[in-house]
Amino acid sequence: MMELRIRELWQELGISLAQMSRMTGISKRTLENYVYSGVMPPLQNIERIAATYEVNPAWLVGWTCHRSLAQSEQIEDEQVRLPPYWNNDHEGRLICWK
Repeated sequence: MMELRIRELWQELGISLAQMSRMTGISKRTLENYVYSGVMPPLQNIERIAATYEVNPAWLVGWTCHRSLAQSEQIEDEQVRLPPYWNNDHEGRLICWK
């Protein structure tokens, strides 16, 4: 799903992956891996792409259909949120606290 959302962003904006690379600071080759090989980005890059294009990170990875941040703030659906015992380990990986 993530690869489709990244592709949707750059095609909709009429930019190339090289331009997306410059805007996000993520190498073109890495973006190509996300789009064409289905490699899942680390959380840090998901957040970077989402912030650059002002989209909901949960939308970017396919957890919700609400693209804008304003829409996501109004959602009270537990299915689109990570449980409170999940967290980012600051290296882009999700970890589960038990």
